[in-house]
Amino acid sequence: MSKIKYKPYQKLLILFFNNKDEKGRAKVTVDEIDSTMADQIHMYRLSTYIWHIKTNVNGIVRSIRGDTPETKRKVVAYELCNVNEVADRLKVMGIMNASQTFIDIPVKTLKKFRPKKVKKLTDLNAQLSDSLKAIETTEKVEERVI
Repeated sequence: MSKIKYKPYQKLLILFFNNKDEKGRAKVTVDEIDSTMADQIHMYRLSTYIWHIKTNVNGIVRSIRGDTPETKRKVVAYELCNVNEVADRLKVMGIMNASQTFIDIPVKTLKKFRPKKVKKLTDLNAQLSDSLKAIETTEKVEERVI
């Protein structure tokens, strides 16, 4: 038994919910995402995860650009504007409970069967079944009799 495995956008949502303010908004800087979740998500796919938040849980995510001339065109932070609506959507999906905490449900995962790759037929080490062995021995006896 293992705990539920969250998708990368759901891990990002956990970070948004941890930075929620009283207005129902959550603001997270890109540096904060990089420092806390660099080992859990791929940073080059951050825009994809934001898109998943928009499409899968109907989140409204604003990108906040920098103020200085060096960061004027660069995204510095993201803001989730409708935290409460996203929480309601996650409750329906079964990922979040009523107290707005993410659920760690034990899930039984079965190990997938992956057959070995066979390059030659001799690698199979196949053996005849008992019925086929009996047929083969009678054929050999008949060959010797003739």
